[in-house]
Amino acid sequence: MKTVKHILVIDTDQRVAKVIAAMMKESYRVHFADNGRKALHFLESNKPHLIITEIELPDMDGFEFCRHIKKHTETAQIPIIILSHRSDLDSRLTGLQLGVIDYLIKPLHKTELRVRLKNILSQYDKLTPSYSDHNPTERKMIALLKLIRDIDDQTLVPTPDANQFLGYRYPGVETIVGSKNGFTDLNYLEQMVENKELSKTIADKNYELIFLEHLAEKKALTKKIHDTIHVCPYCEHHDINFREICPNCNSIDIELVDLIHHFRCAYIGPEKDFRHGLDYVCPKCSQTLRHIGVDYEKPSRSYQCKTCQHVFSEASVNCLSIYCGKSFDIDKAIVRDIYSYTLTDVGHLAIENGHIEEATFEHAFWDLHLDLYTMPFLQQQVKLELLRSERYKRPFTLMLIQLNNMDELKETFGRIVLLNILRELGNIINEGTRATDIPARQSESEVLFLLPETRIEDSKVIAERIRKRSESFKYRMLLNICLVEFPRSGKNYEDLFSGLSIALKRAFEKGGNKTISFIRE
Repeated sequence: MKTVKHILVIDTDQRVAKVIAAMMKESYRVHFADNGRKALHFLESNKPHLIITEIELPDMDGFEFCRHIKKHTETAQIPIIILSHRSDLDSRLTGLQLGVIDYLIKPLHKTELRVRLKNILSQYDKLTPSYSDHNPTERKMIALLKLIRDIDDQTLVPTPDANQFLGYRYPGVETIVGSKNGFTDLNYLEQMVENKELSKTIADKNYELIFLEHLAEKKALTKKIHDTIHVCPYCEHHDINFREICPNCNSIDIELVDLIHHFRCAYIGPEKDFRHGLDYVCPKCSQTLRHIGVDYEKPSRSYQCKTCQHVFSEASVNCLSIYCGKSFDIDKAIVRDIYSYTLTDVGHLAIENGHIEEATFEHAFWDLHLDLYTMPFLQQQVKLELLRSERYKRPFTLMLIQLNNMDELKETFGRIVLLNILRELGNIINEGTRATDIPARQSESEVLFLLPETRIEDSKVIAERIRKRSESFKYRMLLNICLVEFPRSGKNYEDLFSGLSIALKRAFEKGGNKTISFIRE
């Protein structure tokens, strides 16, 4: 079944929502709010695939609404379109700089709007699948990670509970994940169960373990053995009765008895078989036993089966499942490890990103400390800045920062240490740049900045500030910082980016870890 897309329209004119709903009724469900407050209330419990907003709202500025959306992790990835009567350049630039995906001017042709919406939603399906309604399981996983994050030592410890299938429960987890009966994404569930230590029985009965084991596999959690239990091989329930039985007939009706050994005839038997009134009389030879140590001895205590009368020194051990009623040998009992789970750096990143699959340092290179935009957005901003700079005769700079020993750091120190290095580098760059500078990730090891109204000489000051901070860090970070300026490095988009490539090549030719600026003759 095709997933229905949800669109939130925020406008004082409800006819806008009706027009959008009418032309997108086959694949889209449109929700309407006539002010920003109602829209924010809607977003508290819903996550639409797209937001379309007017700028002129009765209770808040549309730009203020966009800033609020982009500031919070839960909503930052939702694409926003501004649909407004305001057509001035400053309004369009403000919207685009806030990270909206498109700025459309009213009135807009219906066919054009339909095509734009379909294209945008199609692209965001490819880029951010974790925010689609078809994967509620992942949202539960993020909520589970947040639960563990808020525990004092960020470790989820199981507590004994006889009512649970494995005899333990994880406080708070069941409330988040619910039960399998309410689970709709069965295909995703099967993928998680496959190749896991958990059987389908345990997955059904201790449903929360699927989530915890999946998060441990994704390295969002680490696990440590808390206890080891034995479970029934038939029903896998923890409630097992261990019973001593007769090794001859498997009867549980056995008792401990004292043995007597008659020296003369060598007969050994239970004391009760010798007792004859107040005397001991051998049941084999009928001789009365007078003196212990002379006529007889009591070598040990042994078992006797009341069912078959068999005498034995060691009883066999048998198990009975209280849950299913089946008995089995003790060596057939299944051993299960019960774990505690601790949040990792990758788990913290998953919370930041809102997505499990992308919870790796490569995907979160700079994102923890910089509000990054996409390269297509930055390229669009550069083109707009070119128009504005040509009109007002003002310069601007592009600055490329490259960590060129990223692979070496990973190989030397490992991924967790590298994650901390990247976090620190994100802090350094964030403190060294300005709020007006626009950053975008160009690759896993590169971030590109647009510095409006900035000459290359001033950009060098910013670059050296970043380099000085990075060199004082305990891990050696090699940074190539490349600078080009409009108009001295190029008067169009292609020339500027070509200049960055030339500057980066020169940095490598000089051994790396350089700040290189490129100005055309």
